[in-house]
Amino acid sequence: MFWNIVLTAFLQKSKSTISGKVGRTAVRLIFSRWSILLLAIAVIVPWLVIAFRSAPAHAVHRTSTRPPESGCAAPVVVRPSALQPGPATKQEAEIAANPVTPQPDRQAVAIEELDAFAKESIEIAETVLQDFPSKSEPLGLIGMVYNRCGQTAKAVGYWEQALDRDPNRPDLYDAMVTVALRKGEYEKAAVLCRKGLGLSAQMPHLHGQLVEALNGLGCIEESVSELQTATRLFPENGEFHRRLANAYAMLNEDRKAKSCYETAVKLQPRSASAHYGLALACAKLGLEDQSTRAMEQFQRLKAESFPAQRDPRGVADDALNGRRNLAITCADAGTIYIDNGMPEKAEPLLRRGAEVDPNNLGCRIQLKQILLQHEPGDGDRSYRP
Repeated sequence: MFWNIVLTAFLQKSKSTISGKVGRTAVRLIFSRWSILLLAIAVIVPWLVIAFRSAPAHAVHRTSTRPPESGCAAPVVVRPSALQPGPATKQEAEIAANPVTPQPDRQAVAIEELDAFAKESIEIAETVLQDFPSKSEPLGLIGMVYNRCGQTAKAVGYWEQALDRDPNRPDLYDAMVTVALRKGEYEKAAVLCRKGLGLSAQMPHLHGQLVEALNGLGCIEESVSELQTATRLFPENGEFHRRLANAYAMLNEDRKAKSCYETAVKLQPRSASAHYGLALACAKLGLEDQSTRAMEQFQRLKAESFPAQRDPRGVADDALNGRRNLAITCADAGTIYIDNGMPEKAEPLLRRGAEVDPNNLGCRIQLKQILLQHEPGDGDRSYRP
């Protein structure tokens, strides 16, 4: 419409110069839509060519990402200038000239080391059992080794054999209770605890495990009674006072709970859980100021302990525990050999334990005692009886 108006005006003004049908036809041709389209193409195409030629030399132009038809590969058009070596190509050449040595898998190495330590511990325990097949201590030792290796069924079997040979072993009852509690067998754990405590009441760990078993069975009153006994036997054990306070709190005996929490805080001033329990007990009794102070102390202790928490490193820590477990096995085996008059067999074991875990005092102290008893004679080692 716009071009028709322009064309009509132009023709009216150009009657003096253009006349006849031929002139009007020529003018309409000049201003037609096809003429304008051709004019636009003539202007835009050269501009695109100039822009294309001014693109970076390393640019790579690809065809459409549409999947190729069957039997045909998708063509990729690469400008020759892009094949010239650039910074990336030089870097690849340097890497190819100096290949990086592949690093070993640390996790696989740690697992292999852990397995080797466990195997060595079992071999040591089996050797001790072969040397003393009729005694209870080697059976208890090999049970401890299998327990540390996670084979609790074998461990309990060896402990039961050891108890058959020597029933006066409260330490084995303690170990069997630990396994039972781990499995949630609270009734069995309580029975074993009472058997062990019947042999020796001076075992705080067994008292604590009996409390855990009673709590698991829901026998809070019995748990309170056992904790009262434990606090009388071990008055300086702040953990027993804290657990007794927890039991009183469960029974809503807030004043008794507050008193026990205060004792626990005196014996264990850095026990965050004791301060927290004291804060709750004071709040229930309406002692707001004391509750606030206890809660503030709990918050400080919690904030201080947070950075000290161990970073989980998975099997790397397991391998470290494997070293410690091997050293414990060496120390226990060395003790059996020393008690049975065979220090010459204890010495290499104690040296091995001190080597894998220099912080194991059992190995170092016993090794020192053996070396102090050693008397050189005729170039050979001899030991005092």
